[in-house]
Amino acid sequence: MKPFLFIALMLLSNDVAYAEWILLTTDGKGNAVYTDPETVRRNGNLVNIWVLLDSHTVHETIEGVPFLSSRTLHQYDCRKGRFRFLGFSLFSDNMGSGQIIHSNREILDWEPVPQKGVARRLLKFVCQRNDY
Repeated sequence: MKPFLFIALMLLSNDVAYAEWILLTTDGKGNAVYTDPETVRRNGNLVNIWVLLDSHTVHETIEGVPFLSSRTLHQYDCRKGRFRFLGFSLFSDNMGSGQIIHSNREILDWEPVPQKGVARRLLKFVCQRNDY
C-alpha cells in the first residue's frame, strides 16, 4: 500500500508544475524532452523521475482531444536495464500548463530499455552511479 500512496502523492504533487525543467533531448518526432534532476528519487536500483514532453504541434488523444504537452513519471531499474511508466497527465498548453486533458495512474509493465532513443538517454541520466 505504501508504494501506491507514494506514487499517488507524486502524481498529485504541485511541485512538478513548478519544476526547473532542463532540456535533455528531442525525440524522433521533434518533441522536446525535459527532465528535472530535483525529481529523481532512488530506492536501491530503482529510480523514479518526472519527464515533460513538449510539442510545437498539436497531438490528439484517442478521443480526438488536442494537447501540447505531457508529464510522465518514469521508473528505471538500473541493474536490469528496464523501465515502466507509473502515470501521466496530458496538458492543453505547452510545458505542462493549461488544463489537464487526461490523466492516468495505471502502472504499466516493465519493458527493456531500447539501445537508442529517449528511454536510453534517460536510463543513462538517472543511473550514472556505478554501484547498481
